[in-house]
Amino acid sequence: MQAKSGSFFCENDRVQRGVEAWRKGDLQTFGQLMFESGESSIHQYECGCPELITIFNILRDCPGIYGARFSGAGYRGCCIGLVDPAYKDEIQSRINAEYPVKHSEYAEVYKVYFCKTDDGTRIITDE
Repeated sequence: MQAKSGSFFCENDRVQRGVEAWRKGDLQTFGQLMFESGESSIHQYECGCPELITIFNILRDCPGIYGARFSGAGYRGCCIGLVDPAYKDEIQSRINAEYPVKHSEYAEVYKVYFCKTDDGTRIITDE
């Protein structure tokens, strides 16, 4: 049974569906669930500061983004996106063109990071 969009259990349902989509390699579905989680954070949980909501909206409308959501509870945490690496430069350019205009007080200090996913946790040493 799938939870209704406004119910308390929506995020748990999304997580369960997300696990299944990830196992299947279905990035389209996984990404859509990420976007739904981001929208839920803004509208159901009323979290997300204006700066994070701006980043979320940029990512939502940017080519090469499968999905995006807040991390760190959305209260001045960060916004993460699942991206197609082929669009990395375009994504960076879009954020650089839009974010500083809307939040000029952070124009010199905001950062965008791209990283690769990995399979599990392990200790990495310099040896």
